[in-house]
Amino acid sequence: MFQATFVATFDVSPDADLGGTLRIMAKANSENGGDITADMVDQAELPVRYAVYIIVTAAEESTKYVNFTAGQGEASISVEHRYEVKNLRKRSIPVSVTFQIPVKLGGIQVWNVSRVIPSKPQLATCVLERETLGDKEVEEKLKKRPLLDCSVATCKTIRCDITSLKTWQPVEFTIKGNVSFQWVSQTQQKKLVLVSLAQISYDNQKYTQKEGFVNQQVQTVVEHIEVYNYLPAILGGTFGGLVLLAVIAVALYKVGFFKRQYKQMLSDAADGNEASPPGQEGTDSSPPDKGNVY
Repeated sequence: MFQATFVATFDVSPDADLGGTLRIMAKANSENGGDITADMVDQAELPVRYAVYIIVTAAEESTKYVNFTAGQGEASISVEHRYEVKNLRKRSIPVSVTFQIPVKLGGIQVWNVSRVIPSKPQLATCVLERETLGDKEVEEKLKKRPLLDCSVATCKTIRCDITSLKTWQPVEFTIKGNVSFQWVSQTQQKKLVLVSLAQISYDNQKYTQKEGFVNQQVQTVVEHIEVYNYLPAILGGTFGGLVLLAVIAVALYKVGFFKRQYKQMLSDAADGNEASPPGQEGTDSSPPDKGNVY
């Protein structure tokens, strides 16, 4: 008995729509003729999945760093996280992007984000799916891992659906809101990283992807800066200098330093008076000559 194996390769157009399944039939016959039996025919149905290449990246315009001081506890700063979704293949497909955004920590507002803004609202619509509660052991977790993400914070999950993502026509999404700092007292950390997440999804029964970045994070460093107050040091140094000067003066007085200096000054003054002449020498005191008239 002899057996032969055939390998068939098909080149499918990127615009082709083969439906959900593909039926392939193989039939064997011989030049010797004869009837075709059931053993000479076979067929199979294969599921069709189209190869895609979708990526999501973090945009450079995202806010990378903010800071605040102890006196700015009631203040807030605008923070933006931007994402870009691209289709690098020729086939246009519907895509969903799910964003996870930390908004509260221990019930206190962190980032007042209410929605995600698409760059092409005619192609993408965004809806709030749910809001998940944060962890209660916030301080302990942040000591081990100073990331303010959805593992510790209360998060909003927002899903954005793109009806048709075309080749090389990216869609950008902006997460924007004010970050306040009242929650920092719960963390006992001087520096934390605020993290949002974007994840791509599509119909896995119809499309498949073997490469690319289907999820991405954007991070913003939030730092508490302590401004040093130099006034107490200046006042303390000045007072300390005056006290030291007074101590030195008292010590010199006790050893008689000032008395010796005073006696020396009196002695020098007496010696100067003895060296001076009793009268003015070379002075003519005779009366003028009456015979001279000027």
